[in-house]
Amino acid sequence: MSIGQAKIMGIINLNEDSFYAPSRAASTDAFRRRADALLDAGADILDLGPMSSRPGATLIDADEEWSRLEPIVETVARHYPDVTFSIDTFRASVVVMAYQVMGRFWINDISSGEWDEAMLPVAGRLGLRYVAMHHQGDFATMHQSYQYDDVVASVKQYFRDFSVRAKRRVSPTGSSTPVSAFRKATKTTRPSSTGLTNSSRSAGRCSSVCPANVSSGRPAA
Repeated sequence: MSIGQAKIMGIINLNEDSFYAPSRAASTDAFRRRADALLDAGADILDLGPMSSRPGATLIDADEEWSRLEPIVETVARHYPDVTFSIDTFRASVVVMAYQVMGRFWINDISSGEWDEAMLPVAGRLGLRYVAMHHQGDFATMHQSYQYDDVVASVKQYFRDFSVRAKRRVSPTGSSTPVSAFRKATKTTRPSSTGLTNSSRSAGRCSSVCPANVSSGRPAA
């Protein structure tokens, strides 16, 4: 799939905790109904979220995350071989297990590889597209109201630092997309998106990780 133009991502949360109830699909049948509806409505990518990351959500362990994801990726492998999927996870072990079942997908990592040191090397080794999410804090604190002296400059620097870190750890087959997301008010999210888009256009090509499309953010799943 080309990332040179806007794409529509449909969200499928594989839990009963995500804040937007219609996005939830905690069974295989519910997943297929939602996936089919989103594809019929024109979605280009379907994002699978086994763990909620809304404010106040509980951090589940890797075994529970995989138990929610495993039957779905098996279904994807059987019934949706030509559909582009992304998986919302910050755990490299989950990425590896999903890849063994369903093959290629996009990694949608809210931590930008900060919460699992194995994530970026795994993404590079498998040659998977990688969505790097801007955030502050950890899973428990990332929804706090952080203050920015200059939100555009702060987010730009975050992704510059990420690119340096990723170049050291990701093979040249990898590519990534920066996304501005968690805990920004509208007045800061919009200028950060505009500024980052302009920055991406002037960034040029980079050898291993190159900024591509920039989103104005997403709701916490």
